Amino acid sequence: MKSPHPINLKDDTYWRHLGWHAVARDADGHVISTCADGPDGIFTEWLRECFDQNLTVTNLRVTP
Repeated sequence: MKSPHPINLKDDTYWRHLGWHAVARDADGHVISTCADGPDGIFTEWLRECFDQNLTVTNLRVTP
């Protein structure tokens, strides 16, 4: 990515404070996608799509 938007380079603390539960980043560390709790299966589907695109997923918040 030649000129990423500054929002794509924010650290995990930034995303956690906005309420996101997980962040997906590309090989360069740019945020590509975020996910929060939703109906059953949404997180699993999102996670599968991220892995299919070879993204790295960081879990920001673990809910019981």
